[in-house]
Amino acid sequence: MGEIAPKNRVLPLLRPHFCARYPEESFVLYDRTHREALFYRPRRWAIVPLEAFRAAAPGREERDFRRLWRRFYDTIAIEGRENPRCRMTQMPKRFWGTMTEFQNETGGAKGACTMKNVKITVLRKGFYPDLIREHLTEPPEECVCDFFREGDQFLYTGGAEMPAGFCPWAWIDLYRSVSALSCGASYTPWQRREGVNVVCCTDGLRPVTFLLEAQ
Repeated sequence: MGEIAPKNRVLPLLRPHFCARYPEESFVLYDRTHREALFYRPRRWAIVPLEAFRAAAPGREERDFRRLWRRFYDTIAIEGRENPRCRMTQMPKRFWGTMTEFQNETGGAKGACTMKNVKITVLRKGFYPDLIREHLTEPPEECVCDFFREGDQFLYTGGAEMPAGFCPWAWIDLYRSVSALSCGASYTPWQRREGVNVVCCTDGLRPVTFLLEAQ
């Protein structure tokens, strides 16, 4: 059993590797971001959507193996060459939550920032019917973004979990700014207020603008 929290939908790309690497094993690999899981048993596999998923608590043997891996990781580290900035460049903090070597005995992340909630408010919906007529095959009335209404609000509570009802395309665009604010990033002096950022999705014909506020 493993969990990942990628920005993009990568389970179809990971499937050939893990199925070939563990052909005689049975395993589950869950994508927290896109709420889907790869299920495998010898010579059979399936990727299925899962709106709600919670892994069972690890057994004693699994806890022992995790402890051994953390001990190995800590033992081979060279204290005099410790470089936290370089480590975060090579392995961003957003990945730490699912990596055994960055977990403590209770499952929390070692050295991770205290995550804040981030409120996401839909400020404005753009719509360009002239460009849609020129570039798309569908008529404008069939191309309206129906995910959001102006004033809609969502709450990000940490990890890579997309808020319920959010647009997956927009979430990929916003996730970097949302997770940065959650970890205490500042966008001043470009923004008037601390802990705030204004961003939009990358749909050039139907852009949606969002206000992000760390809480």
